[in-house]
Amino acid sequence: RTIRFWDLQGNPVGLPLEGHRDNVNALAFSPDGEHLASASRDRTLRLWGRDGSPLIETPLNGHLSDVVAVTFSPDGQYIVSGSRDQTLRLWDLQGDPIGNPLTGHGATANTVVFSADGQWILSANSDGLLHRWEGGTIQDWLERGCDRISNHSLLDTVPSSGINQLCQF
Repeated sequence: RTIRFWDLQGNPVGLPLEGHRDNVNALAFSPDGEHLASASRDRTLRLWGRDGSPLIETPLNGHLSDVVAVTFSPDGQYIVSGSRDQTLRLWDLQGDPIGNPLTGHGATANTVVFSADGQWILSANSDGLLHRWEGGTIQDWLERGCDRISNHSLLDTVPSSGINQLCQF
């Protein structure tokens, strides 16, 4: 239920970080080393500052089972978590979930990583399968969605002006 730092000689450094109500399953440092994210069996994540103080007081809630994996985006602005509930969740540094959970794993999503450019996420589950999740900026999502909408055969009867109005961003 705690996180403790150690020096290379095996001596504890600072006080333990406390806040989880059950085992801590995974940890990740932000790329700049200023933040730490912890994932727990209590179904939550917690965000910590470099000094060990909570970045936000309330835990990140959204998974329905143990959170077993966590990582930061390359720019350090987002977090992705994996859970025994077979989903991934994206979060911002204020602890707010971004979008709906990513579903499609048939087992525990126990490993998550961002690509170096932050455009996609790779996750592995306990049945040995890898999943690649396309990401990117909000602008990227809109552009992909509008490309799919405007080129879809089901919309052949919709006036192009309606699609163009929808996809102006």
